[in-house]
Amino acid sequence: MQLKLVLLISTLFLTSASPKNLGIYGQVFKVAEESFLEVIQNRLKVMSEEGKMEKVQQDLQKRAAAKVARPTPIEGVTKAKSYMRRLFDPTFVVNQTIKDHRDNLIALAGTSYNPLDHKSFGDSLVFIDGDDFSQVQWAISQKAKIILVNGSPLELEKVHKRSFYFDQGGVLTEKLAITDVPSRVRQEGKHLLIETIPLTSATLKGEGR
Repeated sequence: MQLKLVLLISTLFLTSASPKNLGIYGQVFKVAEESFLEVIQNRLKVMSEEGKMEKVQQDLQKRAAAKVARPTPIEGVTKAKSYMRRLFDPTFVVNQTIKDHRDNLIALAGTSYNPLDHKSFGDSLVFIDGDDFSQVQWAISQKAKIILVNGSPLELEKVHKRSFYFDQGGVLTEKLAITDVPSRVRQEGKHLLIETIPLTSATLKGEGR
């Protein structure tokens, strides 16, 4: 089963750079030392001859599998203690003129663009700690995509028979400034409404927010 990555907010970062000839300063000497690449290649050759390469490959495969099963938790996210709500404006400014392959204008540099003017946000998102049983139970009762900031999405999928996503690298939590979970994100007009929802007995019974 493949780990699903979530990228749901449209952002655009376009940068340009041009190479420059900085000239030659001082006398140039041939490098006599062994290059870093040669050091690596020689080390790998020795390891291969000693029969260590296979073990290294197996260790790397195990580490990669462990990362997929349980990604690195998102730092700085704590358990919600009080209810809060705020609006997030997804509008951004295009910093470079964009054209399609036929040279048709898509957007001019300096133009403000709100993705919600053109497409609905879709299902709500709920951000939770996947190792917190009460948060998982609350999340699966919601009509929303479930995004973990901690825990194992693959294990939860096996147990609950539905999709769990992981905010790999904290892309969404950083963009939306989410620091407490559970949090819910849904569209409200041309903005996103972000709610921090502490879990109480009423909330878990579906009587609260």
